[in-house]
Amino acid sequence: MAEGGIGGQGGQGGTAISSTAGSGGQGGAGGTASVTILGAANFAGLGTGLGHSVFVSSNGGVGGDGGSATGVEGGAGGGGLAGAGGAASLTLGSATQAGEIHSSGKYGIAALVQSIGGGGGNGGQGFFTTSGGGGAAGGDGGPVTVNAINGSILSLFGASSSALIAQSIGGGGGGVGGDSNNVAIGASLAIGGNGGLGGNASQVTVTLGANSILGSLDVLGNGGVLAQSIGGSGGSGGSAAATGSGFLVMTIGGDSGGGGIAGKVQVTNAGLLSSSGDHAAGIQAQSIGGGGGKGGAATSFNVGLLPVAAVAVGGRGGGGGPAPINVLGVASAVRASVDRPAAARLS
Repeated sequence: MAEGGIGGQGGQGGTAISSTAGSGGQGGAGGTASVTILGAANFAGLGTGLGHSVFVSSNGGVGGDGGSATGVEGGAGGGGLAGAGGAASLTLGSATQAGEIHSSGKYGIAALVQSIGGGGGNGGQGFFTTSGGGGAAGGDGGPVTVNAINGSILSLFGASSSALIAQSIGGGGGGVGGDSNNVAIGASLAIGGNGGLGGNASQVTVTLGANSILGSLDVLGNGGVLAQSIGGSGGSGGSAAATGSGFLVMTIGGDSGGGGIAGKVQVTNAGLLSSSGDHAAGIQAQSIGGGGGKGGAATSFNVGLLPVAAVAVGGRGGGGGPAPINVLGVASAVRASVDRPAAARLS
């Protein structure tokens, strides 16, 4: 496992006429994670949670949260950028030596290979008449590669068990753009921070050679191969609220971040692949764009003897991320059995 560090939290702005808080620190990038199996790797689970014979993971660090501020002018700190996930790869066997990865037990996964971008830092909160800080973008998920040259990846038995999962996942944008909570005297404007963009996911490539055997053999198991690239979700916009007495009170909710872009997924099978279990696909390859975030709410309340105005404008929701066309090449046997499973599923 190669994992980037977490960004530090921004300093607080304190209470003053002019108050500006510090931004969160950037999360560290995940390094390269690579494993080659020559010989056997076995895992026997107890059925109490996930377990893996082989776990290859590169994760970006989470961005730090922005500091909060209280004052007549200034603003809260923005969230720190997230670190990107690094490349993750698994090689099974060689031309002269076989490799074996076997697991048993409920929820077991014989091999899990993944790269995940860190989550963007949240914006700080603004109080009195300061604005909220913006959330930061999520980190990109790195490329993931599995090359089964010679050997087997098998989930021997266990409900909800899988043979191989390979995935690249973009990190979520700064979860909430900073809220702004203001008190109005005469006139006031409160603005919530914007949510961060979701991180993009990278390409996932799975190559199953002619001398490879993969499968989930339990009748209650999951699929044989799940390869997926998933864009990160956009962060939600911060809310804005103002209450007081004056001729104008206006609040604007923060806009949310758009979802991250999914990468291409390419699976090529020249070996033997088998799965058993309800709805268990032999091969499932999917690219999923990240969902857009939710726009921030806006609330204004104004009281006065003269004609007064209270205006509240909600933030815009973020758009979903796009996904490319995937490639699935099957040059050998893919067998799925039991109730309504698919031998190969592309989405």
